[in-house]
Amino acid sequence: MKENDMGNDRRNKGLLFDEADFSLPPNYTAEELFEVVENHCFEEFDYGDDDDPYANPTFELFGMVSESFEKATDEIDHHSIWVKPGIGFQDIFLKIACGLDVPETVALEAITTGQTDALEEVLSRQIRAHLDASQHYSAQELTAYLADLKSTALLGARHENHFDTHGDEMIIDFRGRNYGPGRRILVEIAYNWGQ
Repeated sequence: MKENDMGNDRRNKGLLFDEADFSLPPNYTAEELFEVVENHCFEEFDYGDDDDPYANPTFELFGMVSESFEKATDEIDHHSIWVKPGIGFQDIFLKIACGLDVPETVALEAITTGQTDALEEVLSRQIRAHLDASQHYSAQELTAYLADLKSTALLGARHENHFDTHGDEMIIDFRGRNYGPGRRILVEIAYNWGQ
């Protein structure tokens, strides 16, 4: 990474995967998991073109965290938004829920069980309250979270059709399907469009 990259147009993206999406050796370690996922990310998400370095952004992998191993990669880039040293998978999504005024018990139930009914009810009540108060932007923001909640079962994760290299910083669900809780992985990347 460049030493002086202030002013760069960097767009962070969280990529949600599941261990079931990868071919892993028996009794694999966290390090082996991280290596397989890292290789996959560089193969699938690095759009760099040597012929025209200005046509595509620079791909940066900031770090990842495993739900089953309850740990993150050893090295995490200081530009990361979600993946931080000492922060677990659940912690990331609890922080998102806290930022949306979702009670921790409701958020934790959804994260650990995959059951989102109580979480959907909380969000629906908040959306109605925002609409009643003519706070349309806040209602719209919560509606966007609610729209993908059934398929992702994680507050803050959006369906893969929302992915782009520009746009908002968001977590995108790239799992082959929702396998449920327990073996999810969050990878934080960035697309650096330069200055």
